[in-house]
Amino acid sequence: DIDAINASDELKPLLDAYNINMNVQAYHTNFPENYLNRIVKLDIPTSKVSFYTVSLEDLVVSKLCAMRGKDQEDIENELVYKELDWELMDELVEDVCYGILDDFSETALRENYKDYKERFK
Repeated sequence: DIDAINASDELKPLLDAYNINMNVQAYHTNFPENYLNRIVKLDIPTSKVSFYTVSLEDLVVSKLCAMRGKDQEDIENELVYKELDWELMDELVEDVCYGILDDFSETALRENYKDYKERFK
């Protein structure tokens, strides 16, 4: 499952041809405001296009916000939770909660994160 948050107009038809989802703007509020400061360049040998991914911590926070079945399955993988910087996770959850989410979503994120941290830290 590959999603693209942003791409140039020249690349959008190519992404569409390979079924790469560009309709993720609805989930943009699930990421801390400064997530672009932590993006990671992927080591994909290309000559014209560079590919980046959000940090693992940003991705996990966004999945804790959405918490669909697949999201839960993704973040409960040992390869994920063993690599997390838990101090950064604490900061990012606060960043997302501070003024970005409505009260219901904020409460859900805080509960989801508390449970996740107790189980996997």
